Amino acid sequence: MQTAIAENSRTALEQNGYRRYVDIIEMYNTIKADYDKISEQIESKKAQRELFKGFIRHWKNKAL
Repeated sequence: MQTAIAENSRTALEQNGYRRYVDIIEMYNTIKADYDKISEQIESKKAQRELFKGFIRHWKNKAL
């Protein structure tokens, strides 16, 4: 009987640990998706900046 009680209590703890693990993974995936989206926006802004710099350089040279 004691063995069954010990096994049952250990299983509940393992389920709590697993639930915590799943929660952490979900949080990680949410944060990672946000990070990837922001990184993509940063790269897009960098490319846009280079495009504008080239445009300005072109018109500065044309004015000279």
